[in-house]
Amino acid sequence: MSKAQELLEIRKQNGGDVEIHHFEQTCCKASIDSYYEKILSEEEITRAVEKYNSEFDEISIEFAKRTKLSLKDGSFLILAVALQCLRQYLLSSFKPTVDEKATKNSDESKFADKTSKLNKSKDNACNQGGYYFAKFDSICFDTSVPYDTIAGSKNFGLGLGGTTHRYKTLGHDPILGYIFGTMNILTNTLTTWDLTSFHIRAHKVYSTADTARAFESMMNRVAHDPTAVAAALIKQTIHIKSDMYTPNKIPFPILSGVSPDLSETLAQYGVNHSDVLTVGKQALFSMAINTIIAMLHRLLIANDTENDEKLFEVRTRKILLYSNLIATSSNVIYCGFSEDYRKFDLGGFAVTMQRLFSDTTFIDKVKYEFLNSHLSSKYEEEYKKASMYYAN
Repeated sequence: MSKAQELLEIRKQNGGDVEIHHFEQTCCKASIDSYYEKILSEEEITRAVEKYNSEFDEISIEFAKRTKLSLKDGSFLILAVALQCLRQYLLSSFKPTVDEKATKNSDESKFADKTSKLNKSKDNACNQGGYYFAKFDSICFDTSVPYDTIAGSKNFGLGLGGTTHRYKTLGHDPILGYIFGTMNILTNTLTTWDLTSFHIRAHKVYSTADTARAFESMMNRVAHDPTAVAAALIKQTIHIKSDMYTPNKIPFPILSGVSPDLSETLAQYGVNHSDVLTVGKQALFSMAINTIIAMLHRLLIANDTENDEKLFEVRTRKILLYSNLIATSSNVIYCGFSEDYRKFDLGGFAVTMQRLFSDTTFIDKVKYEFLNSHLSSKYEEEYKKASMYYAN
């Protein structure tokens, strides 16, 4: 007689029901039926499946109850939504474009204020000018920068124009500009994207220059004339910042040194330094708020009724996910009705999409582990009971 037949005989003698064995986690009814079909009748299989489904639903309900947001969680949710909305409209919206002529006057006053102390302390012994050497006075009192020069560029076939020169001169690069733009200011030169340099005289492209020699001259002044270098850096910083929000803006970092045409094309579609910087700020501030809320909510676990850290983290992630979804949805609706697209929170939208994927994945994983653990413990007890029959 087989073990299954022995088990069935013992069941009949004792007048009891067949106990359900432990089996691997599965949601497939066909697999359950296949597992039991050798030892259970069709009616018993149906009852076993119904029991499994009932227990599965009970555990799912328990998981939902234990991960449901409490009143305290609701307070954190409201706080998170408020902070995200304030960030969207007060800290990280796209700045409006400004008139280039207006920025010129602003540059003059800012530069005069920042270099006044340098000018007073500067020894005039180094004020003579010449090739590869800009006078300190010209650095401080001439608010224009040499790499802004367009006049005379046709004689050298540079193709510089009012809307193109920013993509073809390295001084306008928001990163490379701090090297080449500063060098140009200190040496009265202009350096194009292919590292070719030109002397600037009377605000015109005058003649070709040696880029290596211009760089050497800059390094010499770094060592022996740091005040002039400081003034040039201040001038470079002010010029870049003033150009960032003009209609033509400035190119995406480094890209101009690779392909000015690509840099210009991308800028036409909004991929420029100022807009990318704004999107980055939006994403950074959004993530910072999420981190702060998560840390504050984490402090509640010591006094919370839920002692399972993973289940508590599910609640934390729900707060962050819901707050991001609410803030992003409200922002999209606001921009749609007001048509004020400068307020669109593109960086926050990206963070919300990332959280939508990562948080739902985490919650599903924790739920699966919770269900599997509780079902396994239930059927482990059933298995031990059934094992007593086999032991005989």
